[in-house]
Amino acid sequence: MPLFRQQLQLFLPSYGSGAEIEVFSTFGDEEQIDSYFGVSQSDSIASGLPPTSFDGGYRSSGFKATYRKALNRNFQFIVKGQVEVYSREEANNANDND
Repeated sequence: MPLFRQQLQLFLPSYGSGAEIEVFSTFGDEEQIDSYFGVSQSDSIASGLPPTSFDGGYRSSGFKATYRKALNRNFQFIVKGQVEVYSREEANNANDND
């Protein structure tokens, strides 16, 4: 899926340690977005969900943070977190199928 991503990286001075922060937005064409979020006619019959198709364009935005701390030359402690907010079209479809 085509992806636009802006990234800011911060590193601590010790060996193998650091933090990364990424801010991103994702865009895709109709076929790509349907492959992730759409429900085809055959999937609809099998699952009981209504058939769903999406237009291409904006999909989501979010940010991701990663922190690494070297414990020694062979081991690292890693903490990751990510938040992604989907477009209204994908979010509404997910809520309609609950």
